[in-house]
Amino acid sequence: MNDYVVEPLAPSSIVSAYPLIRMVAPHLDLKAWKLQAGLAIDQRNRGNKGVLIARAAQRQYICGMVWFRTQFDLTKGKILQANNLVAVDLLDTELVVAQLVAELRNVARLNHCHNVKLIVPQASVLSEILHNVVKDLEPDPAVELSIEVGALD
Repeated sequence: MNDYVVEPLAPSSIVSAYPLIRMVAPHLDLKAWKLQAGLAIDQRNRGNKGVLIARAAQRQYICGMVWFRTQFDLTKGKILQANNLVAVDLLDTELVVAQLVAELRNVARLNHCHNVKLIVPQASVLSEILHNVVKDLEPDPAVELSIEVGALD
């Protein structure tokens, strides 16, 4: 059952997403967040970059978010790089992450990318959840999922 809606971050939801992004960037103030989010969802580059949000179908609050942008990789060609993944849900954080990752695959297909590179901090709780999600997802021969784990800043 699809209990979550995943959609692009709308300008009207930027302020609503602020508490969630603070989990990834606790020192980011609201003014800086509005600027960065506005640049990330700028319509001129729609598709090549953006922010996806997840919310429970029956509620309006945002419980998950991930940023993405297309990049060129020398070995893999055009890829979709995703970072700033955050998901909080009292009932099923793993399902929120799974739905965000599934939508990233759709975005990759639309952008002719054959790889989604998911970047997460090593010490993040979401790192373990993301590994479980990727392991459990149906393989997609058109879009490979790879996880890059890094150190926290």
